[in-house]
Amino acid sequence: MNVKKNVKKIDFSILGDISTKNTCLVFIHGWGGNKNSFKKVAGSFAIKNSVWFLPQAPYLLDGEDKYSWTFEKSPGKYEREEPVQLMLNFLEQQVFSRFESKDVFIFGFSQGALVCYELLKILDKPIAGLFPISGFIADQNKTIKRIHPAQMNTPILIGHGLKDEVVSFHESELAFNLLKNESSNVILESYKGGHKIGYSYIKKIRDLIHQIH
Repeated sequence: MNVKKNVKKIDFSILGDISTKNTCLVFIHGWGGNKNSFKKVAGSFAIKNSVWFLPQAPYLLDGEDKYSWTFEKSPGKYEREEPVQLMLNFLEQQVFSRFESKDVFIFGFSQGALVCYELLKILDKPIAGLFPISGFIADQNKTIKRIHPAQMNTPILIGHGLKDEVVSFHESELAFNLLKNESSNVILESYKGGHKIGYSYIKKIRDLIHQIH
């Protein structure tokens, strides 16, 4: 599928009134999604006193309202540095300028979970929690640091459906095993179903956020 690569900033939508909320939730959509993809699902989380930031991936797919967080630079090689830097810029300019980092929770679904794992390596402000869902981690066979020192105390709750036929549950098992070598604050939550966000996982996230905030 063709990808347009001339976008240099991240568009986004917001759910909630920024001026009256003290908890910020950032949701990074998956491949083929956009800034409106998660709007219907957000309400099911029912996080008290929160506002959602819904960033849109920078690379347009085939002229449709569908976007990707990466593109193939050469056979088997995918761009990650540019989109992650764009996401860092978005967080600095739109999120951390309005909220303390300790009040920010970051979610990522599928390809968006990959972005979460990349942010985990380089984000130098401690956030309140990181939630990669139904995703995968890059450079699985490399011996590299995967958690920035600023995130050593950040709760990381990985979620994945046991019957996922798009991204195998095994991918989250691999991510969990890599991350637990560096942090004791990593949990892998499995749930019934396929490539989706399970209700038991939503409940666990909601309980965790309300416990922290």
